Amino acid sequence: MAKNGPLLILEDDEDDREIYQNVLNEMGMRNEIIFLTPEMQCCYLQQTTERPLVIIAILMYPG
Repeated sequence: MAKNGPLLILEDDEDDREIYQNVLNEMGMRNEIIFLTPEMQCCYLQQTTERPLVIIAILMYPG
C-alpha cells in the first residue's frame, strides 16, 4: 500500500473541492491533493504510474 502518494479526489463541484481542501489543510495533510473531474479521471489514471494513497469518489445516482 502506498504511504506517500497523492490523495485523488474525484469531484467536479468547485464548492465541494474548496471544502475538501480546507478540511485536509486543517488536518495537516502533507500529501499532494489532486482533484479530478469526470473528464480528467481516465486520462490521469492512464498517464501516471504513481500510486495514490487514497481515492475519494463521490457516487451520485439519479432519482
